[in-house]
Amino acid sequence: MKIDTNKKLMTKADMCEYLSISDSTLFRLRRDNIIPKPLNLGARVIRWQKEDIESWLKSITPEQPSPSEYKVKSKRSLN
Repeated sequence: MKIDTNKKLMTKADMCEYLSISDSTLFRLRRDNIIPKPLNLGARVIRWQKEDIESWLKSITPEQPSPSEYKVKSKRSLN
């Protein structure tokens, strides 16, 4: 995958601040394939393209929860 170096890349901390969510919520959004997939820049380095995140936010319909409202039942609560 070729990366456009002119586009703003966001770290995990940037994403959490931009979406007003916690690390845990970002993890759940990634795990459940709710947000766009990040770019893998190395073994332990991932970044999101800000343009992709902005497009995704614009695509959210009123029926869908906003990222800050996203809640997932833990596996413990399913018993």
